[in-house]
Amino acid sequence: NRDLNIGVPTRRATDPAQRPIFPARPLPALFQVQIRESSAESEYTALTLGSRLRRSWALFNANYVLSKSMSDDDNERDSGGVLYENPFDLGPEWGPARLDRRHQFNGYAVFFLPYGVDLSTSFRFLSGLPVDATIGRDINNSLGGADRPYSGPGQPFERNGFRDQSFKEVNFRAQWGPTLAGRNRLAVILDVFNVFDADNIRLSGFSNPTVTNYCAGTAPDDCGFGPPTNPNFLKVKDANGNYILTNVPGAPRQVQLGLRFEF
Repeated sequence: NRDLNIGVPTRRATDPAQRPIFPARPLPALFQVQIRESSAESEYTALTLGSRLRRSWALFNANYVLSKSMSDDDNERDSGGVLYENPFDLGPEWGPARLDRRHQFNGYAVFFLPYGVDLSTSFRFLSGLPVDATIGRDINNSLGGADRPYSGPGQPFERNGFRDQSFKEVNFRAQWGPTLAGRNRLAVILDVFNVFDADNIRLSGFSNPTVTNYCAGTAPDDCGFGPPTNPNFLKVKDANGNYILTNVPGAPRQVQLGLRFEF
C-alpha cells in the first residue's frame, strides 16, 4: 500500500537521529491517497529434515525445518494503511517477514499395545515470531503509524528486529476398546492437550504497544540510542510481577474423555 499524497522528506538539524521528516501534505484536503501495487519483494529459504518409522507395533514421524523468510512488506491482506517508514527509500524495510520462524520441530508417535490399548502423542516446538519495535508515535509525520527508533544518526532499527516467545506443545491420547461383531469397536478415549501446560504467551499479536514500544511515554528523538526505557518492553510480567493483560495467552492444559463407536 503506497500513499501518493506525501511530499519529499527533509531532515531537521536538531534531530539527533537525522531521520527523514515529511512536510505538510501536497493536497491537504485529500489526506492520504493510497494505491495498492505489486512491488513488494520476499524470499524464503529452508532446509527440511524428516524421519519416519512404520512397524506393526508403532508409527513415528518427526520433521525439522530450519528456515529464513525475508521481505520488505507484510501487508498482503491488510485492508489499508501503510507500514513503511519512507516511501522514497524502501531499502531499510528489508528484514524478517512477519511470519518468519527460524526453527520448527514437530511430529507424532503411535503405539499399538496388547489388549486393544493404543497410545499416541504429538508435539510442536516453534521459535518465536518477529516483533517490530516502535517509538510509540508518528515521529516523522508520515501518517503511517508509529515509527521505529533509531540506534544512531541515520540508522533505523531493523524491521521486525526482535523476537516473540517460543511456542511449545505436547498432546497425548490413550484409547482402549474391545472389538465387537465384525469390525465394530467401542473405544474409550482420553485426550490431554498441552500436557505440560505451557503458557505460549504471544507478546506482539502484531500490535501491542504496551510491550512493543521501545521507549516509555512520549519518546524523545534519540529513542533507541541506548537500552529500552519502557520497563515492559518484550515482557510477560510488569515490574510488580503481574501478567501484562494485553499479551495473548495460549490454550491451557485441557483434558477430554470420550466414547466412540467404530463401524
